[in-house]
Amino acid sequence: VSLRGTYKANFRKTDELSSDNLIPNFRNPGMAFSFGTSYKSKKGVFIMANVKDLGFIKWRKTVSVNRINAAVTIENASVKTPRQVENEITDLAIEDSKIENFYSATNAKLDFMISKGFEISYPLSYTPSLIVSKNVFYKGGDAVFVNKFQFNKISFSAIPSYNFNGLFLVGMQGMYQTPNFEVFLGSDNLTKTIAQAQGVIASDRNIGSGYNAASIYMGFGIKFGNTVEHPQNSSSMPGIGEQQRSFFKRLFSIFSKK
Repeated sequence: VSLRGTYKANFRKTDELSSDNLIPNFRNPGMAFSFGTSYKSKKGVFIMANVKDLGFIKWRKTVSVNRINAAVTIENASVKTPRQVENEITDLAIEDSKIENFYSATNAKLDFMISKGFEISYPLSYTPSLIVSKNVFYKGGDAVFVNKFQFNKISFSAIPSYNFNGLFLVGMQGMYQTPNFEVFLGSDNLTKTIAQAQGVIASDRNIGSGYNAASIYMGFGIKFGNTVEHPQNSSSMPGIGEQQRSFFKRLFSIFSKK
């Protein structure tokens, strides 16, 4: 087996991993920027574009770099386990590695979305959205078509998506949303979730011994304070229509009888 390339790792060996690595530190500093813009036309078409996590990380202290240009002969490969063969090949990358600082780009993404809402029959509405997200420095990305149906404060979305690595996924999401509270539940891989639930993958021998999987996500958000509104479209303004009192009157008003 001949190998040529550059191997870079945050840890020289897997046994260097410990619980201490979960504690945030400043050994590997980095910097990233995110910015975006949005536009809504008079006809209700909404367009948004974002650049997320555009930056770099400088890896140092515990990192290692190995420039490989070598070959390894696997003796008696037919009687060895796959793990033993893998270890002999991996040794080419781990052995003779040097502690050397290096820079790596963050997984920056370019996001674009366009959507438009349609009223089916009040209060039922339909909002299709096309979202494209592409990695800047690395391979990969997604194209997603979100079909959102909303009835008052409850919405349901059917979400087919295509991953640029050649994967087609289908997901769904349900949400209850108010101006200051929201809770949602969904799956971004509904097809595999259904197959796992029915036991199709586990029972069909022709598929092979691949892994079974099911995916689900959930969350909620709470906003404290008044409903967030743009100043130009605010339904109320501080000091307008309110009886103003001095600071001391407001302070001592707690002792007054009502």
